[in-house]
Amino acid sequence: MKKILCIFIVLLGMTLSLIKVSANEAQNSNENESLFSMKNYFQNLYENSPDNSRGSCAYVSLIQCLSYYDTFYNDNIIPESYEVNEISQSYSECIENSPGVLRRMMLGDVIEDIENNKHIDYQSKLMDIFYSNILDGDGSITTISFVAYNSILDYLFPNNNVFVERLTYNDYFYDKSYDDPQVKDWCESYIKTQLDLGKPVIVGLKYTNNESGDLENHAVVAYYYDEEGIHANFGWSEEYNDVVLNEYSIIEMAVLDVFNLPEVHSNNYKIIDDEYCGCGYKTHTHTYPEDWTSISDISHSKECTNCNYIKIEKHNKNIEGEYIKCDNCIWEKSIINDFECENFPVNSFNYRDYNEYFIHFLDDSRTPDHVSKFEIKQTSTFKLMVRTNKLATFFISKKDTYQNETELISEYTYDCNVDIEITLLEGTYYIGYYSCYEDNSVTLKLKKLVLTGEGDHFITDPSNLWLCGSQITVAESINTDDERTYNQNTILEGFTRIIYLSSGTSRQDYYWYSSNENIATVSAFGTVLAKSVDENTTIKIMAINKFNPKIIYIEEFTVLNDTLTYENNPIEINVTMTMSINEEKNIDLSNINVPINILQNYQWISSNYEKITVSYFGLLKCNSCEVGDIIEVTGSYRYNNRVKVILLITIIE
Repeated sequence: MKKILCIFIVLLGMTLSLIKVSANEAQNSNENESLFSMKNYFQNLYENSPDNSRGSCAYVSLIQCLSYYDTFYNDNIIPESYEVNEISQSYSECIENSPGVLRRMMLGDVIEDIENNKHIDYQSKLMDIFYSNILDGDGSITTISFVAYNSILDYLFPNNNVFVERLTYNDYFYDKSYDDPQVKDWCESYIKTQLDLGKPVIVGLKYTNNESGDLENHAVVAYYYDEEGIHANFGWSEEYNDVVLNEYSIIEMAVLDVFNLPEVHSNNYKIIDDEYCGCGYKTHTHTYPEDWTSISDISHSKECTNCNYIKIEKHNKNIEGEYIKCDNCIWEKSIINDFECENFPVNSFNYRDYNEYFIHFLDDSRTPDHVSKFEIKQTSTFKLMVRTNKLATFFISKKDTYQNETELISEYTYDCNVDIEITLLEGTYYIGYYSCYEDNSVTLKLKKLVLTGEGDHFITDPSNLWLCGSQITVAESINTDDERTYNQNTILEGFTRIIYLSSGTSRQDYYWYSSNENIATVSAFGTVLAKSVDENTTIKIMAINKFNPKIIYIEEFTVLNDTLTYENNPIEINVTMTMSINEEKNIDLSNINVPINILQNYQWISSNYEKITVSYFGLLKCNSCEVGDIIEVTGSYRYNNRVKVILLITIIE
């Protein structure tokens, strides 16, 4: 899974009324806005775009994007010596031919052509960088992959972090083909999201050549979308400046990030004697104060100190501990305290045995950020189901009960229909998303996944050849072997049963759960302890495989109320032990047949507290004893009053 970076808004299409021209040149503001836009820039980028010859489409697409940002963001991206700008007589003439670089066809020997023209032709310049510094042997100079982009950019901008964020369809759909409809939807949704941010997208296409029938690859620049689809500049002839991508398969995408560079007005648009930047101002450098002002949960702003231009950007949000924070301003929200977190208890015992079920967190949410709280009662594998029409980052955080902190355990960035499997241990979680748009729609839910083996089941206290619980070894100790209740799911209150798996896997390979721990608990080793009840009560025991939590077993057990009493039918367990004068010693029931050997489950009373005291936890202290004394300590069992453990303690030297 890869994090998708870059949340910002390019100064694009934001033409203001400050453009001053003479009366005979003046145009209305709507025409000015249509002039300075990404759509018009790429629709009219041909004469000043590098020629796509000898398979150089990846170079052409990269240079087109660099030219775009050189015009609309920073005039130093492409050196002036490589720029081609024509002087126009009016605004309308400006849009007929977008500024860019020299267009020329490569002739003759490639290396010789590059050497002769690298000082005037920007495409030859980039090819020379690749050939001289990056190419490592047999590769083609004119045909490069998107992987090479960052290597080239490192040479162009050695002191600045200018790069492309590259994605391929199988980053998120490793099990699907590039022509799968779900892949197409995801790719198109990602491209549209980037275009909404004002960022052109370099798109790698795969298509069938109509003339040869061959399957071919091509790189284009997507710059606009409408009801027809996504529009792209193919870098071929002028008629291919505006092509809808509906009939093409998308295999990879690259978005150029130049925003670590300062904003510097360009002089690329020239009208008579005036030079204009793509944002509509005459050339000057914007200077901003350090601090940003938070406008809302969507964006923040700051104002240029040299003019009244206000720069507005979308929050660049990230999650740190329990906070969602913006990297560029002071905006932050606590996922614990600043959201109305309705708690969703997720308890599989509340659903039918072995049924898959859904937990619905959100349905068509329209907020920029949202958090829900939920509590997992049993470790389970879920399918996280995301339905969204715009880019958003989804996260799941777990609360550390002991440290009272939250830890991010999963984070995904998606902008379409995506399903992901995720295993969650017991605990308290926060699930949500951030960095959505105002017109976004988000539906979010978990689906519990269940996989059961046919015929597999619990085997309880199988026979006298197996280790059995105290139901067999204590409660039924006086019974003959034929009278003992092997392989049964009834437990007398206060006693235990040991569960095995018919599949033969170890009990320690499972997480164990009881549907009601006030009635019966189950240990990590599959030992069920029945507690005291007023009447026969049924509960369920669940085992979940640690290595594949989709595998579960569930069976019912009945805890039986014991109608007998200590007076008419006692169960006494006699234990002898020795102590020396002034010694301290813990009661040890580990090798004694008792209902359960947890000392706190017994109420311990000494027959002579002056000589031996006993604590709640079974710690014995020999005080004023004499050699030869015999002191009795009795433990009354809390979960069944028929049971007493009687310790006879002899004092020795």
